[in-house]
Amino acid sequence: MAVAFLFWGGVQLHKLVMAGGRVTAPNAKLMALEMGLSVALAAGGNIVIFTDYTLMMDQLVDPTPHSGQAFSLVACLALHTWLSAGETRTLSLWHVPSHVEWSIH
Repeated sequence: MAVAFLFWGGVQLHKLVMAGGRVTAPNAKLMALEMGLSVALAAGGNIVIFTDYTLMMDQLVDPTPHSGQAFSLVACLALHTWLSAGETRTLSLWHVPSHVEWSIH
């Protein structure tokens, strides 16, 4: 199960829940990141992604062969198109350890 939330100005706009089938936990996390990124790109504005899994932040924008590469390729293509449309667009990936028990966790 992959879950992604989209917040704008502290208000939750979207909650996405999708069954990932028989995948590993890291692939489910990568799928959740790609889902959240896709919705955020459609909403517009600059994007900030918070996650507790740094390996998946790296793999989200890594098109080379790896487990879950399909999610990375979708994310890279979407980011390429979105970033090419304007020089002021930015994407920030932040590591937020779950043990700090931030309210979004």
